[in-house]
Amino acid sequence: MTADPARAVAFLQAGVQRQDMYSMNLLGRNYLSGQGVEKDPKAALALFQKAIDLGQPYAPASLGRMYRDGVGIERNLAEAQRLFELGTARGDQSGAYDRAVLEMDKGTNADQAVAVRYLAFAAALDFRKELPDVPKTLAKFGVKAKTTALRELRQQLKSKIPVSGSLETQLVNVARAVWEEANPRRDVF
Repeated sequence: MTADPARAVAFLQAGVQRQDMYSMNLLGRNYLSGQGVEKDPKAALALFQKAIDLGQPYAPASLGRMYRDGVGIERNLAEAQRLFELGTARGDQSGAYDRAVLEMDKGTNADQAVAVRYLAFAAALDFRKELPDVPKTLAKFGVKAKTTALRELRQQLKSKIPVSGSLETQLVNVARAVWEEANPRRDVF
């Protein structure tokens, strides 16, 4: 079967008419890439914002990338950061990774513990193993940044989890526990 972008867009538009937040995010991505439709960043922005308002987990990072890269809107790293953090809270591993990269891009001004914390969330939320380089990136950070991030994550936990495994394993396990405590209905995401 060959790809039919126009047919895919028709299905997504029907989903948007039904107020389906997942269709909104996907159609917004089509408007950004020009796949099956003419490129229209303003339409993408409107669709991402509506999907965010409805609680869609991946739309915050989709819009965050627009702000980070200045695509169709003025570049705003603070807004990109806020949106990546919102996506992480909703369970988006790519949003968590983008937040970590945003921090790492600050160079010597980066808060390494923040970068480590979001890398841990990216690894913890990556159930389909779509981000294979995250563990390697996490491993490159020093003990001090990892220990600080682990302490900060543990402070967010309502319950205690046993300490076992490498520092990286502990970080990922605690990040997953923090997210699961905040989102007890994981099956919804």
